Amino acid sequence: MIILVIKKSDADCPHSQQIALDYPDAVISNYKQYPDKELLEVGPALIVLTHPQAVLHTKTLRAAAADKHPNLRILVVLPEDLAVQATSARIAGANVCMITPFPAELLQRAIYDECTVFRRLVDTAELLKANPAIANRYLYLSILGAGQHSVMVLAKDQQNANKVVTVKLLRKSISSAADFMTEFMTNAEKLKKASCENFARVIDAGSWKGYGYLASDIGPCENLYALLDKHPLPEGEIIKIGLSLTRALMAVKKCGVIHFDIKPENVLYDPKSKTYILSEFGLLTPFEAPDSSGFCFWSEAAYTSPEVFAQASWLTARSDIYALGLLLYTCITRNNPFLGHPSDTDIKRRINENVIKFSDNDLGKCSPALAVTIDGMTDVDPDVRPRLRELETIFFQGNKILGEGNAAPPTPGNNTEAIGAKPPNAGFADGLDAAPLRHGKNAPSAASTGRIPTMRTPAGSPAPAASKKIDWRHDRKAQLRAAIAGIAALIILSIAFNAGYRRAVKRLRPTQFQGGPLQVFTCLDGHTEEIRTLDLRNVKCPTCGEHTTPSYTCRKCKAVFGLPAWIRRHMTDEECAKFEQQQKICPFCESTDIVPTPLKQATQK
Repeated sequence: MIILVIKKSDADCPHSQQIALDYPDAVISNYKQYPDKELLEVGPALIVLTHPQAVLHTKTLRAAAADKHPNLRILVVLPEDLAVQATSARIAGANVCMITPFPAELLQRAIYDECTVFRRLVDTAELLKANPAIANRYLYLSILGAGQHSVMVLAKDQQNANKVVTVKLLRKSISSAADFMTEFMTNAEKLKKASCENFARVIDAGSWKGYGYLASDIGPCENLYALLDKHPLPEGEIIKIGLSLTRALMAVKKCGVIHFDIKPENVLYDPKSKTYILSEFGLLTPFEAPDSSGFCFWSEAAYTSPEVFAQASWLTARSDIYALGLLLYTCITRNNPFLGHPSDTDIKRRINENVIKFSDNDLGKCSPALAVTIDGMTDVDPDVRPRLRELETIFFQGNKILGEGNAAPPTPGNNTEAIGAKPPNAGFADGLDAAPLRHGKNAPSAASTGRIPTMRTPAGSPAPAASKKIDWRHDRKAQLRAAIAGIAALIILSIAFNAGYRRAVKRLRPTQFQGGPLQVFTCLDGHTEEIRTLDLRNVKCPTCGEHTTPSYTCRKCKAVFGLPAWIRRHMTDEECAKFEQQQKICPFCESTDIVPTPLKQATQK
């Protein structure tokens, strides 16, 4: 595998210098020194982008690679002042995004991990070419992708009319751990009983040639990052995602399993059925303590609930609710404040403060009701987060108002779950809350605490004194009814406000730009008119109705013509420079002696 580092032109880059020391065969080049096509023809590569245009460059590299270079890996390094672009980098197609500053060994570890993933892809491809039938049942079609712990394979189920399925092959180092495989098989058997159209049903699991495997009833789909790369998601679609994943988690919890790996890569969209699907079933059980290197523990740190990093904490279904809320927040704002940073960055604040908050700019991207719901889902205190049954009701009502409105109504069941957790040993009596998982070597028993402390400390730090327990003395049924009624009212009011606002804008927009100075415009058909407007982007020729632009006159050839005044979106630097140069030249005689057309030359109105 070739390592290519692309840095800012004529600038020192400490990261490229470090990579050159660690990997002497790495190729260091400047941005735009070589065309993307030439870079990709070098062979299977890990491309490290450290220049300021890394996000845009990632998108163009992915577009150029297409299906010809499926094993291309891209690592983006962004400065701290561009940290908000970390999510955009992942959406554009980067496999890893890192925000400076970070310890030098982290970059070395990230590159090592990416090289390991590439080697795993190559080894798996060779294995499947020699042995195309996985477990003598699943006929290999193609490799979908790979992570640090597994490779995803598209295959045909020969025992089920050659139906297309997805098979996950775990790496051998994990598959050889007897304790892990025992629990892996136990949970796989549980999830075979899961029945939900929004969850990738588990068909089969086992071991094959030293690899643990898991077969899921799902064919070719797009993950959420790929969907966000195409276009921003409207609020109705985000609510539909929330409803779909909530119901998938409810099905998983009924089986007694915590997903613990909710992130955009595991949320798939089936274009045929127009359904969002939660794939696989995550980590199942967390490691005893998370790896703080930020790039090498199973559940991605950017979407992990804060209690995972706290000492002596209990992990329940509400840990998945936090991850789901953060995922929806990312869909709306295209920003995850934890993405690109090591998991131990500012960890004390992360486990004790509500970091996820909608800014004033973000509030315009969704209704207040949805913002309030996500705020509750991402609260640092698990007891404050709503339950799955409550979320299903909220998202169903929102989907009915904003979405397609054809989702099935909430399933009947015990609807007395208030916003206040049951004791951790409550189990699965109502089929909605998974039994909590003890996290940390010194985790207390359920009988002794029953809650995560209000003030938590990172793992390895002295535990604080126990805080007072919350006394829930009010009627929980009444609390639930009031909460649902209040949120439903907020949704209805926000929709009514938005509808009224849009109607007002639609009526006012044609008249609000009628003022302004009298200016000369020339359309493509040659009509030159004097028009009074402030909206220079959307001027129509009164003669032919076509789009018209500011008029200019060449003093040399006396030609009158229009020139667009605005640089188009997504232009490259070269295209922008060429555009600005054309603005100074007559298109007929190429003279630079051009001036705005005076009013007396236009047709008087």
